[in-house]
Formats: sequence, C-alpha cells, structure tokens
Amino acid sequence: MAPEVGLQHLDGPGAPSDRFVYNPDDPFDDEGERRPENLRRFELRHDILVYTSEALAGDVTVAGELSAEIYAATTGTDTDWVAVPTDVDPLGHSTRLSHYIVRALAPRV
Repeated sequence: MAPEVGLQHLDGPGAPSDRFVYNPDDPFDDEGERRPENLRRFELRHDILVYTSEALAGDVTVAGELSAEIYAATTGTDTDWVAVPTDVDPLGHSTRLSHYIVRALAPRV
C-alpha cells in the first residue's frame, strides 16, 4: 500500500529476511476458493508469513488491478508464492479481498 495509506516494508541490502519452514506433511490448502472468507485460521499458522498494517483512519477505495512485489528464495524444488490482500475488522476477522498465486517450478531434466 502507499505509505500515506498503510503497509510498506522496504529494507536495504543486508537487512534481515523473514523466514518460515514448510512442512510437506501439513500443507496449506485453501481449496482454490476465490470468494470472501475469514482467513484468520490460516494466518495463525507458523508456516505462513503475514504482514499487517496499522488500522486505517477511514475507508479506502481500491480500484483496478492489485499487485505485490515480492523478493524471495527457496530451498525447495517447486514453490507457490501467494499474496492475499485482506480486510481485518476490529474483531480480528480477516476477509479475503483477492488472491494471487505465482507457481515457480524447478527445471526438469
């Protein structure tokens, strides 16, 4: 989000990175749903990175295509990178607004 509105995380070279460990025996599966739903149960998992802004001072209108710029690395072979903008209400319910997935497949020999 724009700095005057909310979330923005920028660090220079050498800044510490955020990490998580994927457990293939406990996969994340949202069943590909694209409807609004409360994602809080997923956000509480230890193997998902969640970034939340401070509460916004007022309503915000979002129009047009949303995008996220993610710099990432993995030790895995195939990886899905997912960005899910949500609206968090005062009770902590996190409602999905959209859903973006980029699948990175390792080269096959």
